[in-house]
Parts: sequence; C-alpha cells; structure tokens
Amino acid sequence: TQQQALNLISDAALRMLDKGVLYMSCMEGSELAPKIDASDNTDKMYTYFHQGDTLIDALENAGFKVFDIQRKRQASPIGEVTELFITARLDKVIT
Repeated sequence: TQQQALNLISDAALRMLDKGVLYMSCMEGSELAPKIDASDNTDKMYTYFHQGDTLIDALENAGFKVFDIQRKRQASPIGEVTELFITARLDKVIT
C-alpha cells in the first residue's frame, strides 16, 4: 500500500548509513485499489500502484537526494503499465 511504501522510506532513512543508496521500483499509477490478475489455475496476483511524486517527496523529506528516475511503459496481463525506478542517496539523517 502507499502507507507501507512511505514507512519503508522513513525506516530506510533511519537505518541506512549516510551516503547509502536506495533503489526502489514499483508500478506507477493512481489506482486506489490493486488490480487483480487471475490465472487459469485460480492463482491471483495483486498489483498495487504508487504515485511517483508522492514517493519522491517522501524520499526528499527523509533526507534522500533523488539522482535517477526512470519510467518504462510495457504491456502486462492487467493491461499497459508504467514501471517506475527511483535511485536515491541518503545525504543526511533526519530524526
């Protein structure tokens, strides 16, 4: 969920060494609920989406400097999706 992603960022800032690098990848989108892909054998895969701007703001507020952002659009079983890749370095520890 979005809250879990924000918690991950703040927890990483507390646990990482200064100048440590964090790499995040996720599906970008504004859907509030996950999309479900059900295979023929009834297995289900839930895809949660995150807003890139929200993640970037959270990283910067936690003391990270974002130095690379990439987006890749591609087809998937749930339709076309945008993969988001963010790389950030911890420049200071905020308590």
